[in-house]
Amino acid sequence: MSNNNQRFQGCCPLTPIPKPPKQRCICPPGPRGQRGAPGPQGEQGPQGEPGPTVPQSAFRATVNESQDFVGSGIFETVQYPIEVFDLNNEYNPPVFFTPNQDGVYSICASVAFILDNPAVNQDVFIVINVDGTDIAQNKVSFVGGTTNFGIINVCTVTQLQATDNVLVGIITDQPLTSDPTQSGTHFEAARFPSPQ
Repeated sequence: MSNNNQRFQGCCPLTPIPKPPKQRCICPPGPRGQRGAPGPQGEQGPQGEPGPTVPQSAFRATVNESQDFVGSGIFETVQYPIEVFDLNNEYNPPVFFTPNQDGVYSICASVAFILDNPAVNQDVFIVINVDGTDIAQNKVSFVGGTTNFGIINVCTVTQLQATDNVLVGIITDQPLTSDPTQSGTHFEAARFPSPQ
């Protein structure tokens, strides 16, 4: 580097590099300076509009009296006349759940019952039906002479459209009577957060 007030003859003052004839100087970068203090914070922008909201959807229904099933091997609709809660006015006692918006729903149903002919073998099915189509079912088989009481339940997660009609049915080859205990006989559904 130059000193004694002697004029620098190279290319870069900090790192003397001879300058080739008729070419531009290419110097290495100098040391980085200290970072300056941060500037003042800007004003807060306006609040955005709230996003769309979907009404909460859930219900539960139970019973307060028994129901007879004839046991002819056909679909017999289960009645749940006691509405425990209904957040979006979608349950129509004693049978139908009809959602007000599209979405993914959890649906469960249960029936406690007493066998009219406990001495014979028999099968009991519980079915969730949507607009005439069975979408979920469960089966319980009984060996004659072992018991006269049972509980059967079924659950599913499914896509529903607004105005679909959801109900529960029993299919049995022998007559039986539902038990009016609210813990054993109930019907419920709830909507998951999902696109409409």
